Amino acid sequence: MMLRRRQFDMCEACQATGEGCFEGLDRGVTERNELVFADLLFPPRNYHCTRLKAVLVIMDAHTRFVTAFPVKDTTKEEVNPLIQRYVAWAERLCPGCKVQTVFSDVGGELVNDEITNWYQSHGIVHTTTPRNSSRLNMVERTHEMLVGMMKSMMKEAGLPTSFWVDALHYAVYLKNRS
Repeated sequence: MMLRRRQFDMCEACQATGEGCFEGLDRGVTERNELVFADLLFPPRNYHCTRLKAVLVIMDAHTRFVTAFPVKDTTKEEVNPLIQRYVAWAERLCPGCKVQTVFSDVGGELVNDEITNWYQSHGIVHTTTPRNSSRLNMVERTHEMLVGMMKSMMKEAGLPTSFWVDALHYAVYLKNRS
């Protein structure tokens, strides 16, 4: 699947506020589970949690539905079962829509022989992007939005930074319903 990059002019409201609002990118995705983005989201600096190191964020390109799985360790042993669990859940949720392509960066926890063999056995194409590529920009923008929501909610509630995963889950909940 080719991800096309297109240039759009900014609207007047975006120019006035300095925002980078675009009309959208045509990725050619026409149905659920056709293209799924996966990436790890690490906590911002100075945010700590003794038991969790990151959150695996998976997003469907068609519906923009986000799923977040907290991970204790960013190894393939921890991440692979979560990806497999997501694929089973997504295909069960929409029986006629099999996951066709998983798009991720080249991080060792998302690209390894075990998950590659599993993808092949299930007929899923795994596409990776080089480091520092803008092809994952949809999920990176989602990361920025979720982290911003998380920080705002935690500051307003007066919560310590150890609650970052809980605040992030609530941000995902709100994003999926907006």
